[in-house]
Amino acid sequence: MKGKRIQSKNKENKEKPSKKIILIILTILILLVITAVILYFILKPKVKKEVIIELGETQQLQIEQFLEDEKNKDKATFVTDITQIDLSKTGEYDIKIKYNEKEFSVKLKVQDTKPPEVEFQDIEKPMGYELNAEDFIKSKTDASQMTVTIQNAENVNTQEFGEYTVNVKVEDEHQNKTEKECKITITYIKEEYNLELGTKLTKEDLIYDIEKAGGAINQADIDDINGKGPGEYELHATYNGVEKTVKIKVQDTKPPELNLKDITIYVGEQIQNLKQFIVSVTDASEVTTNILTTPDFSKQGEQEITVEAVDKYGNKTTKTAKLNIVQDTTGPVISGLTDITITKGGSIDYKKGVSATDAKDGTVEFNVDSSSVNIQTAGTYYATYTAKDKSNNTTTNKRKIVVQNSASDVYQKADEIMAKATKGVSGTANKIIAVKNYIRKNVKYSHKTTKGIEKAAWQAFTTYDGDCYIHAAATQLILTRMGVKSIIVNALDYTHYWNLVYINGKYRHIDPTPGWAYDDVDFMDDAKRLETLRRIQGYGYRDWDRSKFPAAN
Repeated sequence: MKGKRIQSKNKENKEKPSKKIILIILTILILLVITAVILYFILKPKVKKEVIIELGETQQLQIEQFLEDEKNKDKATFVTDITQIDLSKTGEYDIKIKYNEKEFSVKLKVQDTKPPEVEFQDIEKPMGYELNAEDFIKSKTDASQMTVTIQNAENVNTQEFGEYTVNVKVEDEHQNKTEKECKITITYIKEEYNLELGTKLTKEDLIYDIEKAGGAINQADIDDINGKGPGEYELHATYNGVEKTVKIKVQDTKPPELNLKDITIYVGEQIQNLKQFIVSVTDASEVTTNILTTPDFSKQGEQEITVEAVDKYGNKTTKTAKLNIVQDTTGPVISGLTDITITKGGSIDYKKGVSATDAKDGTVEFNVDSSSVNIQTAGTYYATYTAKDKSNNTTTNKRKIVVQNSASDVYQKADEIMAKATKGVSGTANKIIAVKNYIRKNVKYSHKTTKGIEKAAWQAFTTYDGDCYIHAAATQLILTRMGVKSIIVNALDYTHYWNLVYINGKYRHIDPTPGWAYDDVDFMDDAKRLETLRRIQGYGYRDWDRSKFPAAN
């Protein structure tokens, strides 16, 4: 028995060490696992090896997109210049990143894998419509360019009424696509039409192809609607056995056409009817006009007057006109003051054809002062016209009165000058030269001219100026009054005039022309020599009617 107890104790002693070993091993294993985990997290990469971006979803690269843990973004920076990367295009790029002073290489992929987002729609189009794939698209979005196509367009006959089905596909440039079956209805007539009140409905307004489907609607139905006021009506149409109902909405949406005018009045005046500002107002329905401004007639200056026109259906037009209240400082306007020409001794009706009108007072009286006019003596005179309005604004104008000379006046003047020119001179030849010299000295040469002996001579005798014709005419008339035979000679181109006198059976030249002198060459005693000289020098002569100028007694 004793021996058995000893064996049992030995056995227990042997078992105790083996449990300790197991415990030690387990502890070591746990430590190894913990160490491995710690080492994994310590040695785990902080920067991703690859980053994939969907086209259009990223506008700008951020450093945290390339890190395993965004919390470490403060430890990392881009080495690669990312501004040179075009994120609007697909592609692959090598990106260098520095993390804790160590460089890493990351593969960046920009890809397009999403199909376009599309909202399709069914459409209704008129006969003759040109098929367009875009018409089936209400909206579409994608990161890249898209194309829209119809897969079975050949099945659609747009020249005939009917309903067709087409397959519409939207595909981006990276072959991502979205497609759907859509319906297209080819119709010969509109389903709805808004007709403005006051305009006439026609078949062309409703039917797309009038040549094919013009008979689908009765003209009587069109005329019936044209006779109606605002409201909703229906028209029934039939084409190739297909009935359609068109809704016609007659409405008044246009505001009245309102035209105004500005008005000017004077201080102290008022406008009794303010609708005088309205020139016209037109509309398809009845219109009411209202003056929205109350004028202040005591206030001098410009005011805005607002006028409103409202039609029966509430359409409104508002415009402004100007009311200008001014002080009356303008005198009347005297009209009809044309020049009056009479012969000496005639009569004048100074008020005939003359009127005075004032902007404020209308027609006013006027006075004529003709005291400076002498109708018994030839000459130019002026009558004075005066008009005054109620505000004492006065207008004064002058009117030219020409009293024409008579033949006796011309002869009297000629005789007076002849007497002055020949005073103390004896002999016909000397008197002729004295008259010519007097005219040359006293009648100043100018380009003013008057044709006709009497008129030209009168100009020389009264204004003492004129051209070579005036000089020749005055000389001719005086010589005629002296009883001396003479003629006026002119250049062939009528650029110069002078006199020839007949003395002792010869025509003598008393008005030298360029290159001519007072010598025997200037004396012509017959027509033959005169003609010869005319041809050589390029001059001609013309004999005036001397019977009009009787010689002095």
